Amino acid sequence: MENLDSILSNGENSFVEFKEERVHPDSLAKEMAAFANTEGGAIFIGINDDGTVGGIARPDLEEWVFNIARNNVKPALLPLFEMVAYQGQKIARVIVHKDLSGLFSVSGKYYIRAGSTSRECSKEELGRLFQRSRQVHFEETPIYDANEKHLDHEKIQEYFKQVYEYDISRDDAIAFNALLQNSGIVTVEGSATVMGLVMFGKRNSGLVPPMHYTQKFLPQAGAVYAHYAGDEITDELLDSAHFEGAAPELVEKISEKVLLRLATPSKIEGLKREEKIPLPRKVLREALVNAVTHRDYSLQSKIRVFQFDNRLEVISPGGLPNSVTVEKMKVFYSIHRNPLIVKFMENLRYLDGLGRGVPMIFREMKRLNAPAPEIFADESQVKLVIYFASTEGF
Repeated sequence: MENLDSILSNGENSFVEFKEERVHPDSLAKEMAAFANTEGGAIFIGINDDGTVGGIARPDLEEWVFNIARNNVKPALLPLFEMVAYQGQKIARVIVHKDLSGLFSVSGKYYIRAGSTSRECSKEELGRLFQRSRQVHFEETPIYDANEKHLDHEKIQEYFKQVYEYDISRDDAIAFNALLQNSGIVTVEGSATVMGLVMFGKRNSGLVPPMHYTQKFLPQAGAVYAHYAGDEITDELLDSAHFEGAAPELVEKISEKVLLRLATPSKIEGLKREEKIPLPRKVLREALVNAVTHRDYSLQSKIRVFQFDNRLEVISPGGLPNSVTVEKMKVFYSIHRNPLIVKFMENLRYLDGLGRGVPMIFREMKRLNAPAPEIFADESQVKLVIYFASTEGF
């Protein structure tokens, strides 16, 4: 253990909390839950907030602490406990390890450690904790203000008829709602889920200004586009746009914009017109499909697509899912952050669900003798850089 004198002099931090012996059970439970939900830490009982030592008198402290960990924290925690002698007094150290197997709450509230304090999670933080614990994917989260009225029923009917040859009529409300619930599009209570809005949210021209329900309830589910005159983001801005719509619509709208702005030289050979395409349509499509399908929808950031003279950058919010690395992406990966969205996009033939899309991008650009694409990933985003094939001499 780190020298106790040093711990006391440094004070409380992301991994250290001081509590007096008479701490309220729920206050102690909150600290334990916060440490378990974050990076773990130690709670020193018998020390005041200012670092002065008050000591411990009660003989049943260990049993009391374990009862709180078992009864006040849900699910129950099993911390480590030890008594430490310091300057003639007793201090208890309660060690709580980071726990990825569950998501811990006290009285129905979820806490995380932020610096020297423990606080209740925001909705965004809670979504990421649920996803980390694998109890639920964020795409399954209900959006309580949204319901089936905010979904495009025609597209839902078209989807099930096209994919499953199942012709469902809205006239049979019970069967239709059961289908929505069983597919994860809405919850049993009738709220639209994140996935339901991402895949089937509808546009409402009656809103002022007109907007898409997907972005009304999930503003981060849109995309931003910018086209620059050179190879740097500081170069002249030639065009910009904001895109909204369900995931399939975003792919189509952004593809159309990029191809419209892409310089594609052509020549006449005999009676035929030939074009030299610097960026194959299927490569562009795959890059955009990956972004809308695999992004982290719990983050309040939009997909960004930047077009330069020499390359296209597609920036997707959220780091790589557990165990996925950049190198694995280049070869093969099939671990999905949003498995339901993946399933729906796969059924609509936007991807194959086998993790072969990124390798295809690398293979196609190599075939065109273009510089190898690059992938940059950190905890907040994944950036795919696709360099255009040269059109010189065409």
